[in-house]
Formats: sequence, structure tokens, C-alpha cells
Amino acid sequence: MSGTTTPQFSSKPERIWVSEALEVGQISYLSMPPSQESDRVSKSTPFSMDFTFTQHDQAVIEKSSSALVDRDLPAGTGGMVGGEGYAWIQVREPFECVEITPSSPIRREVAHDLRADAAFDMAEIWDQNDAALWASATRIRSHARGGTPLSELEADELIRGLLGHMICEHLGGRPARTNSRPMDRKRLNRIGEFVDAHLMERLTVSRLADVAAMSPFQFIRTFKTATGLAPHAFVTAKKMEKARTLMLTDGTDLAAAAKRVGFSNVHHFKRLFISHFGAAPRG
Repeated sequence: MSGTTTPQFSSKPERIWVSEALEVGQISYLSMPPSQESDRVSKSTPFSMDFTFTQHDQAVIEKSSSALVDRDLPAGTGGMVGGEGYAWIQVREPFECVEITPSSPIRREVAHDLRADAAFDMAEIWDQNDAALWASATRIRSHARGGTPLSELEADELIRGLLGHMICEHLGGRPARTNSRPMDRKRLNRIGEFVDAHLMERLTVSRLADVAAMSPFQFIRTFKTATGLAPHAFVTAKKMEKARTLMLTDGTDLAAAAKRVGFSNVHHFKRLFISHFGAAPRG
């Protein structure tokens, strides 16, 4: 993810803008001073899901139709932007928010899976106190500010899962009944064998779902129901176990073990290893 050095929390926040484009969409984090103290204007992207950590009274936004609107925004709320983006012209308070923008193919795919094709166009929804939206926003903020890194696979799950949740909550989505059933053992074993054989490669939700012969949305739900782990956590655990075996049994050095399980960043690998095992790897 692009950005500056690790940010520091402050009572006088500087402008921090961190954004990452992914195959399934884009995730962004913004922290900035009140807009009248800055010559920069923030814009909300069409078809995104937004969340604000900060409260705002009579914030002035300009829609693409040039209409100006005053809005009060409670802290810890969010919603959907819909098809008409808008610019934040005036915000009197320090501003901290997260924006999650699914790609057009992902919007179409998830809406179809949930039997709500019209939800592809999303909608303008404000002021939702939503635990799932809050959880996704705090996870992205942690990543953006130098906390636990967000892997591409985890971001893939997060975008799909949150979009599905919002469509079900606000736009009439209905999961298929099979989505709530645990994945069967045959599929689970097939997934485990596939992950073991491709630890060095880029694994995505779509790729794993293809192995299970399921839609990506159905795969995420049924896999976690069966294993208790989200797919990204399962893949990470597989990588850590394999790396530990390479170092302890085969005598592979740290950097080589990290590379063998798909990590180019050794520091990132060490942090995950310590988190998984409670001890640092040798070397």
C-alpha cells in the first residue's frame, strides 16, 4: 500500500491518504484537518461503501449535479455512496474515514449471487450504525496506519463479504440456503491439498472457489462455517506451518523459508510467524 512513514496519532492530524487498488476493487484511508484549513477537497467515489470515525456537523457536500447539501454525520457510522459521487467542500472538524469500492464485476457477481441483480447499482445510504461496516473500516485503518498488514486474499474476502452484507441489509439480497451450511469434507480436503501445492503462488477467493466448485460468496460463507477460519486465515496458517517445518526439519534459513511460502517481505513474514506461534523464527 502506498503512503508515507508510519503515521502518529495526534490531536492536530496531518493529511494522511493511503489507497490501494486491487483486482476486486479499491480500499482507501483518509485522515485530514478541517477542510477550511486545507486547500484539498476530499471526494467520495461512486459505488463505494464509506465509514467515518469522526463526527461532523453541517458538513457541506457537492454532488455531481452541482447541488450543495448540508449533512450531520454521527461518528462511527457509514453507508453507501450510490452511483452519484460527491465532493466534501467544507468539513469543520478533523476528518478520518475509510472508503471501500468494489469493482464493477464484483458488484455484479455478488448482487447476482444474492438474487438482487438491481443492487449492482447500489444506492445512497447514510448514517448506518453497522457492526460489519465498522469492523471492516477498523481493519483497513490498522493496515493503513502501519498495523497488521492486510493480505490481498484478506482484502478480497473483506470487500466481497461487506458488499454482500450491505446488499442483504439494505437492498433486498437473499443468500441461497446452501450458503449457511458447512462445506463438506470432500471439498475441504480438496481446498487443503490445493493450498499445500500452491503456497508460493498468488491465491485469490475466486481461485479457491473454483477448486470448491462454488461461487466466491458461497465459498467464503461455507468455508468459515465448516472450519471456523476465514480463507485468508487458513492459507496463512498453512504457510506458517510449512515455513516452520522447513526451518526446523530441513534447516532452511529464514529468508529462503519465507520465499518458499510466498513472502517477499521477510519482516512481514516474521511478524505473522510470531503472531501464529508466539515465538520468533530462528535465523
